[in-house]
Amino acid sequence: MTKRITLTLIGGLLAFIGGIVTGHSWHTGAVKPVIKVQPAEPVIPPPPPPRVPESKFVFETGQLKIVPGEVRLRSDRLRYEIDARYPQITSPKEPYIKKLNQRIKRLAVDHYQRMLKPSKEDLRQYKKTFPDVFNSAQVDYEIVLANDSFLSIYLNSFDYGIGAAHSVQMSYVMNYDLKFHRELKLADVFNPHTRYLEFIADYCTREIKLIEPLAPKAKTFPSWNLTTDGIRFNFDACSLTGCADGARQVTIPSSVLKPFLKRGLV
Repeated sequence: MTKRITLTLIGGLLAFIGGIVTGHSWHTGAVKPVIKVQPAEPVIPPPPPPRVPESKFVFETGQLKIVPGEVRLRSDRLRYEIDARYPQITSPKEPYIKKLNQRIKRLAVDHYQRMLKPSKEDLRQYKKTFPDVFNSAQVDYEIVLANDSFLSIYLNSFDYGIGAAHSVQMSYVMNYDLKFHRELKLADVFNPHTRYLEFIADYCTREIKLIEPLAPKAKTFPSWNLTTDGIRFNFDACSLTGCADGARQVTIPSSVLKPFLKRGLV
């Protein structure tokens, strides 16, 4: 009897210990080897692709070509950052080309000059309210047309002023008559005895599907470019509807504009 009791106690003790082990395994799971994982390397986005010079735009005579000019400025103290790119025309010794290049550069850089000279009061306000924000301007360009008769350039700018909700997009254009060495206005392209402004306003209104018709006035169309097959009208962001819609463009073919155009210009 004594042996039976002893064996029973030993068996119960072993069962109790086994239950503890089994219960522990049930709660924690099987023991697995510890594997050390190295932290992942931070993902660094690739740098933007380099800008490609516009040297492919070679004029028909082969003597002139377009190359990029650049202005890059930054001042931590005056809180501005500028990145402007604009076209320049290479020329043997043509005085009018030199003046044209100066005019194109002014279009690209004049509008942000105010950013370079903030007042002391502005700087105090920047430091107090927006300590890590810069005034900025980014300018780039598109050669819309380049031949021995005409040069048409579209400059696109995104400017940001400290404290603004968003940047502002603006365009600046150069339409130049290379034969007569003069900058063209919209009125220089059209026959004044036609109702060309009414036609342009109606055409663009229909193409953009505007609710309110565009006013048939020259100031409605400050940004336009000659193209290989017509005239492109550029409408900056915020100029037509809400700023969220962005910039818009409408190209009217030469075949449609023919009744309104001066001879030999387009």
